[in-house]
Amino acid sequence: MHHCRRAAMLRDASLTWRPEDPDLTFWFQRIILQWVPCFLLFLFTFYEVYGIVTSRYRDIPWNWLNISKIVITFMLMTLRGLTMIVNYHNQQDVFDVQILVAVFNALAYITTIALYYFFRKYGIRSAGTIFIFWFLKAFLDIIQMRTEAMKHAKRENPIGSGKTVIFDEYQFVSYTLQYSLICLITLFFIKLLYLYFDRFTWTGFRKPLTDDDMYDLNPQDMSRELVPPFDKYWYESVESGRRKQMATDKKAGKVNPVYKPNAASNRSILPAMVKAYGGPFWFAGLLQIGISGLPYLMQELMGNIAMNGPFWIGMTITFALFLNSLLIALFNGQYFRKTFLVGFRIRTGLISAIYRKALRISSFAKKDTTVGEIVNLMAVDAQRFFELTSYLYVLWSAPIIIGVCIFFLYEILGPAVFAGLGVMVFMIPITGVIATRLRDLQVKQINIKDERVKKMNEILSGMKVLKLYAWGPSFQDDIVGVRHGEIDILRTMAYYGAATFLVWSMAPFLVTLALFAVYVMIDENNVLDPQTAFVSLALFNILRFPLAMFPMMITFAMQAWVSVQRINKFMNSEELDPTNVTHNRSEDALSIKDGTFSWGDETPILKNINLAVKKGKLSAVVGSVGTGKSSLISALLGEMEKIKGTVNTDGSIAFVPQQAWIQNATLRENILFGKAYNAQKYDRVLECCALKPDLEMLPGRDKTEIGEKGINLSGGQKQRVALAQAVYADAEIYLFDDPLSAVDAHVGKHIFEKVIGPEGILVGRSRLLVTHGISFLPSVEEIFVVKDGEISESGSYQQLLDQKGAFAEFLMQHFQELDEEDEEIQIIQEILKDEVSRNIVKRAMSTRSQRSSGSGGSAGSVCRKTMSRQESRNSNKPVEAPAAPAKGTTLIEKEESATGAVS
Repeated sequence: MHHCRRAAMLRDASLTWRPEDPDLTFWFQRIILQWVPCFLLFLFTFYEVYGIVTSRYRDIPWNWLNISKIVITFMLMTLRGLTMIVNYHNQQDVFDVQILVAVFNALAYITTIALYYFFRKYGIRSAGTIFIFWFLKAFLDIIQMRTEAMKHAKRENPIGSGKTVIFDEYQFVSYTLQYSLICLITLFFIKLLYLYFDRFTWTGFRKPLTDDDMYDLNPQDMSRELVPPFDKYWYESVESGRRKQMATDKKAGKVNPVYKPNAASNRSILPAMVKAYGGPFWFAGLLQIGISGLPYLMQELMGNIAMNGPFWIGMTITFALFLNSLLIALFNGQYFRKTFLVGFRIRTGLISAIYRKALRISSFAKKDTTVGEIVNLMAVDAQRFFELTSYLYVLWSAPIIIGVCIFFLYEILGPAVFAGLGVMVFMIPITGVIATRLRDLQVKQINIKDERVKKMNEILSGMKVLKLYAWGPSFQDDIVGVRHGEIDILRTMAYYGAATFLVWSMAPFLVTLALFAVYVMIDENNVLDPQTAFVSLALFNILRFPLAMFPMMITFAMQAWVSVQRINKFMNSEELDPTNVTHNRSEDALSIKDGTFSWGDETPILKNINLAVKKGKLSAVVGSVGTGKSSLISALLGEMEKIKGTVNTDGSIAFVPQQAWIQNATLRENILFGKAYNAQKYDRVLECCALKPDLEMLPGRDKTEIGEKGINLSGGQKQRVALAQAVYADAEIYLFDDPLSAVDAHVGKHIFEKVIGPEGILVGRSRLLVTHGISFLPSVEEIFVVKDGEISESGSYQQLLDQKGAFAEFLMQHFQELDEEDEEIQIIQEILKDEVSRNIVKRAMSTRSQRSSGSGGSAGSVCRKTMSRQESRNSNKPVEAPAAPAKGTTLIEKEESATGAVS
């Protein structure tokens, strides 16, 4: 009895559904309408707390906006409390449930004030939860205000008591105005409708946009926030596969199994992507789960018109139709924003992972991977996920939407719905065959694109040689042939795509035709009245989108699956072993003990290597071409596969390779390389690296852009920029792989004295120099001589000369390759004062003179650097001088004896 009485107090059909002046019961308004906003606020507060805890923003300073939010909320809480006190003071009935509602409201206000405070502290400028709370509060209070206004209008004495007027009828007016003020000052409404973009659009209309006009990225959309989650989950997946393979190998009886990636241990990037970036995507998917209420509302509206129902019900249904369309538009806008962000984050994470994987793959894995393939993985395959995410929900929502629409159509049209279902089922195998064919073509197209990018990279890298030998037409024909093959595949894919689009574009029309035709034909009583036709057409319009998008999504899904397989193959390729080099504390900055190294599965390149570079000392590595000097540097960097032995480095390392790596940036940015600018240190580095004269020639001095899109520097200039970059890095250990070979002898002497040498800017740092310049060797504290992949001898310059071993042979060979007029040999003669060195020079020059007279020409073999300087000198001679090079300056004796004299 009491239960029925309470239910009647909350709902009264005669009051709510009466033809004129419908209204809600007093208790429904005072309880349910007050509890709904509070309940939603308490429910979503947990989500907001999670956002506060994970926020990466800075705190927001106090201003009139956040202060006014807290003050107005506190005033509302005070007014609510005063209302209860005045009602109790006027001896009005105050029930327990009203007290409970007041407590709920007070808790809601306190929660709102707390959220405002923590949002300011943790840099969150807007929140959907608070916006929804105030919006519902204001909207539902309007219903109560209407009820009170209607009661006041029906009274015989509308003036009444002043207290009654203030605290009963018109209290909701002040509430609503203040709630509306809070709704206006919240930024969530601006974000919901993208109003913040208006200023950006207006700026672009008035003037061309620049980088300064662009918005800064949100912290959670920057690489430093996006990359670590994917790396974490990918590393966990790889470690899981490694442990699984190692356990399998142990069970198979292998002793000390070594991890090598194989098909069983390979991992997919999909689980890592879902874990790292799937949260916002699943939340966005919730916005697309709800089926449009348009058909149901349309049916109710048509029924109300047919039955001549109450006017207010028709207006309510019409408002519901408008609200339904508005919500669909808002949800779709938010859905696409979130899914585009997810696609952007996935692409960023994949590009970063692929790039860093390219730096870690082993030399053996590099044989199966070209530069073109790696570029395509980052530029094409990662982009597939960005294109897929926005419409990925179609793959799982389309069958649900189609099934629900078919169910409603069955309720309206009966068994005729199976005719339309049969048409759709008939189209599925056609689409399946086309999708399979598209997948195969996609694989072929990607492989051809890899080949094209590889060849283009080779052409651009060797453009100078290509132009000198007039090979342009031949290479052009080669590229055009590859491109024609790619275009043929793209044309075939376009035909298949057009066929799929045509089939599924006709689907809504064919399904509608089959449904209505069968519906009318199976029973004479079936008539297409307006209600049946309009509701069915509304359902068909809902079916139109998934049917139109489904074929496109199948194509996107096939392309993305091919990209997943390609990226999986690359990401699971063998990496350099991080344990190849240890970083333990030691007396030596660099040390190798009994080391044997190889490039992949090949024969060992370096054998029985024992090397120790003392801290703060300058050491050098010398040897003939091809003996393994650069490989020794690679072994110290961990880039070679260690077969046995130990390698240890103690300190940070800066490496200067033979071929300088220049970024597409200004000269200053290349030298700083992310370090803070220090004017004094920067100027000293420029002077020591002999770059100041070059700055005078550059149009923008050190602000000049260099690299692919900037000014082209010479080889010597690039090498000096790379050297300056390493010096500015201020590392503890420096590895130089013959950086002075690209500069002139006098410049090399200056750089050695000011940078590398005993009195250079790097004095006190550990330095290992690979060089062919023997003029620097007397200043080196220890020299390692490499011969046939082994360190044959080591010691100081004088010690090695006294031994008359491999080092003396190296000096003899080097002197024989020099010209008497060469600038370097003049510098060497000034430096080498001891008797042993002078004797070696004399014997080498005598041997070279005898060979020259015997062959009737100049020396037969010239090193790379000397050759370039001789060509430079010859270019200044008269035109009749070409006879000199014809005497065979690049032919060795064996070749000359095989070909004979040239008359």
